[in-house]
Amino acid sequence: MSHLIVRDIQESAFVPQCVEGPYNYKIYGSCDGLFLIGIKHKYILWNPSTRESALLPSLWDKFFCDYNFGLGYDPISDDYKVVKIPEDDLEAPTEILSLKTGSCRKIYEGYCSFQCDNMDYLTLVRGTFHWLADSEGYRFSLFSFNILNEAFGELPLSKEMPLLCDTMEQGVIVLGGMLSVNFVCVKEDTIVFDMWVMKEYGIEESWTKLFTMRDSRKRFHVLPITPKYIFADGRVLLNSDKTDVLRTFKESDRRSKSHRASN
Repeated sequence: MSHLIVRDIQESAFVPQCVEGPYNYKIYGSCDGLFLIGIKHKYILWNPSTRESALLPSLWDKFFCDYNFGLGYDPISDDYKVVKIPEDDLEAPTEILSLKTGSCRKIYEGYCSFQCDNMDYLTLVRGTFHWLADSEGYRFSLFSFNILNEAFGELPLSKEMPLLCDTMEQGVIVLGGMLSVNFVCVKEDTIVFDMWVMKEYGIEESWTKLFTMRDSRKRFHVLPITPKYIFADGRVLLNSDKTDVLRTFKESDRRSKSHRASN
């Protein structure tokens, strides 16, 4: 982190939990062990392994509202970049902050309405950020932003997915190095959670439904959930915000098991 153009470098450990109150800080992205953290209107790059933290330039501070963020590494320029993409704003630009030079570039194109309810920040795969958004015809599209050439793109979704924008939740994550999308929708009296993975990047036909989970609409016990990790045996670790438990699901036996998180 010594090459960063920042206002301040702290050699002592920066611990976000030391701030009073549970809602005073937020993780906006992570890459290579670095974390982008917002705290009390300041934005900090934190490396917990080296116990260093770097305060981002003030020119960036005012732009951390109504945007979605990502932190990634550009191997061509040997530079970490912070990307912020506007959320449902026709006039706001996409902005890219270079942590190597401290410069901030604006791009006035590629607007879309961000529609990922269970994503904490933009999903990075192959040097490209991904997110779901509504496009023409009130249908979901999978948009992307490549940090190497700083260009927008779009990836195909499977026609078997619930692409109409009437789902309760949707998100994009990385599972086992693969791009994954998930949807929560209501079918009659049942809440359905579908999770898909793209086994070959960029190939529409490679989309595979990993599993489906169903829950009573009256109980709403299992859902909403967020996938976190896929194990070698096919089990998937899921986080349930509503019940504060961790769940594993294995498609081969179609069973869901709950494991309450320890304090």
